[in-house]
Amino acid sequence: MPCQIGFTLFVLCLPIAVVELVLQLADAQLIGSPQWRPLTYSYAALWRGLLGNWQPNFPGQALTMFFSYALVHTGLPHLLGNIAGLLIFAPRSGHHAGRAGLLVITGVSSLTGALGFVLLSGSVRPMIGASGAVYGLAAAWVYWERTSRRGAALLFAALLALNLLQWWLIGGELAWEAHVGGMVGGWFGAKWLDRRRGQRNRR
Repeated sequence: MPCQIGFTLFVLCLPIAVVELVLQLADAQLIGSPQWRPLTYSYAALWRGLLGNWQPNFPGQALTMFFSYALVHTGLPHLLGNIAGLLIFAPRSGHHAGRAGLLVITGVSSLTGALGFVLLSGSVRPMIGASGAVYGLAAAWVYWERTSRRGAALLFAALLALNLLQWWLIGGELAWEAHVGGMVGGWFGAKWLDRRRGQRNRR
């Protein structure tokens, strides 16, 4: 199990690391063009306007952006922060969820993180980063490790307080809506996996 989770964690981290590495090299004019980063944001970021009357860059962008946004970051600090979160919470959630379950929770959290941003934010600026998935994995870990409703509530309050602290430290440039959405997806994703496992055991 630890080896399987470690490989799954590698699979989760590799694409976001490769994307940022390529964009870093492009920013430094070692490959391609510095225009690669804004172009990538244009094609992969979550743009709320595309759900309205904005013109997409390609057919289906209004759907693909709900997952592609998690692959792109604003720079190395943003990337490393999210990779650190994955390294902390993915093994803890994966211990309970297994390899397939870990992928399910990550995917669901990314999706609900995007939905949270769409529903709660009024911003026309793009949203990028894997933090929705990170907070979803954290919420799944809270679900499995909670000892009581009060304990779970306290851990959730700690995650929300961390959001507020991050928001304050970076001057409001934080997609807290995606974090909240990711937490909801992670919690209910873990709950669904538990119920599915229970149904299998009753057969």
